[in-house]
Amino acid sequence: MERIYNIAFRKDWEEALRSGSYVVDSLEREGFIHSSKRDQVEETANRIFFGRTDLVLLVVDPSRLRSPLKYEVSNSPKFSEKNGKNIFPHIFGPLNVDAVLETFDIAPEPDGGFRFAFLD
Repeated sequence: MERIYNIAFRKDWEEALRSGSYVVDSLEREGFIHSSKRDQVEETANRIFFGRTDLVLLVVDPSRLRSPLKYEVSNSPKFSEKNGKNIFPHIFGPLNVDAVLETFDIAPEPDGGFRFAFLD
């Protein structure tokens, strides 16, 4: 199964490591945790987190998730493309930390943008 990716604020990930579950505001507000596929994660970082320095990239194995995973069309105007890149994985519940295979501290390039060539 294809891995999925979450961009987390470092403080939220550190709390997840203490509690065993990654929970963010979007879960309560929208009912799910936003995630990305490999071909979406760099664009997501650049559109949503441009210039942020307090981020961790979570690499998730969907088969290990305890919460339901659904692929849905984004209703965000930031991701309105019609080429299939607007269909995102959403986790409908807490992300159990044992589903996370790897983490990477990520930092923007000098121009503020993100490049994730290390995932290739």
